[in-house]
Amino acid sequence: MERRLGGETGVRSVQCLSGIEVWRSAEQGQWSRELAEKAVGAIEAGPDSIDPSRIDDPHIFLIDYRDGFRAAIPMLGDTGYITKFAYAGRRSQQIDVVEYHIDSGPAQAAFGYLGLNIEEFFLTGKPPTPVERTYLTTGILEAAMISNGSGGAVVKTPQLDISYQASNSSPIRPEGSRPMGTSIGPWPLPKPGATKAAIPVPIGRDGTIRGSSN
Repeated sequence: MERRLGGETGVRSVQCLSGIEVWRSAEQGQWSRELAEKAVGAIEAGPDSIDPSRIDDPHIFLIDYRDGFRAAIPMLGDTGYITKFAYAGRRSQQIDVVEYHIDSGPAQAAFGYLGLNIEEFFLTGKPPTPVERTYLTTGILEAAMISNGSGGAVVKTPQLDISYQASNSSPIRPEGSRPMGTSIGPWPLPKPGATKAAIPVPIGRDGTIRGSSN
């Protein structure tokens, strides 16, 4: 979203709806059922379409950006009907659709790439992503939780008046179309009792005491 024309402008308000209000808001034009269907259709081995009768507890985040851009995040997978993540977005007359392959097995490769980016940040002093993005996304989630706890009220977010341009460089990320290799392989764990017990290190009020002290 931050790479749209003009860059990021911040968020004006956030709303979280649940239950029947999710489908009612679609009928009222608050979010695009067409785009949601496109996203679900991109899921490998997923359902052909969205069937509300098979979704017990749907939720949706409605995000109103300051420049007029609107985004919606439907969550429809509590019952196992839709179990993966996908995206659909409209650019002029074009619709972009993609499924996110995030299940990387017990090794959870995402944390490996997170570690690589943190290491690069320490070495270069340059953050891999704009710090404003972290503030913005955290603020959106906070507002959504407040809205959900307030019965779906619209939450104004003047604190999210955040403008920035996305970085020209990309963080370190996988280049394949889906997780592979050690990302999905078995995660070896030691058998209980097979490793030696750790040597205890005494702790004092001023921190760890290493070695002998006089």
